[in-house]
Amino acid sequence: KGFEMEGVKKDNGRVLEAKTYACTMTNIDFQVIEGFYNFDRFEVVEMIYYKRDYLPKHFIKCILSLYQDKTELKDVEGKEYEYMRKKSMLNSTFGMSVTDIVRDEITYTDKWVTSSVDVDEAIKKYNNSKGRFLFYPWGIFITAFARRNLFTAIYSLGEDYIYADTDSVKFTNIEKHQAYFDNYNEVITEKLTRTCDFYSLDYFLIHPKTIEGKAKKLGIWDYEGVMTFKTLGAKRYMVLKNGKLSFTISGVNKKVGVPYLLDKYKGDIDKIFDEFDDGLIFPKGYSGKLTHTYIDEECKGEIVDYMGIVGTYYEKSYIHLEESEYALSMDLEYLKMMIEKGEG
Repeated sequence: KGFEMEGVKKDNGRVLEAKTYACTMTNIDFQVIEGFYNFDRFEVVEMIYYKRDYLPKHFIKCILSLYQDKTELKDVEGKEYEYMRKKSMLNSTFGMSVTDIVRDEITYTDKWVTSSVDVDEAIKKYNNSKGRFLFYPWGIFITAFARRNLFTAIYSLGEDYIYADTDSVKFTNIEKHQAYFDNYNEVITEKLTRTCDFYSLDYFLIHPKTIEGKAKKLGIWDYEGVMTFKTLGAKRYMVLKNGKLSFTISGVNKKVGVPYLLDKYKGDIDKIFDEFDDGLIFPKGYSGKLTHTYIDEECKGEIVDYMGIVGTYYEKSYIHLEESEYALSMDLEYLKMMIEKGEG
């Protein structure tokens, strides 16, 4: 409180530089910061410490069991629903851990009212709840360790690094960096083995097999292969791999967006990559994007279903969905950074 931050420049939330900066972090986060930033001094205003140990056995068994189910169900014909269910449950073990403890209270009388809650009281209520079975700092440190592991790769890749997502990196000169990935995979496997030994768990749980009988080791780097890659910033990139074009753009459905680009540019991949830039427009019907219009008016009438059966409807309010276009726009801070570097 009362700390003034000055000269802060960011790229998608990541601090590029700052004259002064303050934030909350774990000791694991600080290890990353030390490796990637130069700073004159730092000051710890407040510190909380915990005993370091393994997560509870029952929680680990649950995670490994869901990972096994997800692995064994993936690409199994007729088991798509079960696969998605197990995948969602596995993801939720983390999501539940970091669900916000302190939430504003929202009430409605004549209108919606949001009121702040007492932070200390909310945390005390959370900790004393008999229904609580998770611990918020678990999720914080899971995130910190995952980020640290990712940044070990980025640090090792150096100038060959191109792009990273939550659990992947894109880079050049793989032969030059193969030793890092081999060593990382050995260390992770050894750590997982120690965890199994500590809790007397079957080693099979850390490398279940797919439907093809391939062992899917937990936590290791997998090689995705050679690809052509172009990025316009976070969550905006295009990939050509094994002759197949794909992209990730937050707000565009690739299932309709990719065929649109292939048709518009007549399959000219080089042209598509050139046009994949700030201002690229996906028209209505080719973005997969819907505009939601909330209408607080009564409506009634008749509607005919696909079998020709007529039914009546009456609603006090409704949402209208309409196809909309999408214009690709790069983050202003990212554009400014690229221009300053002479790449924009």
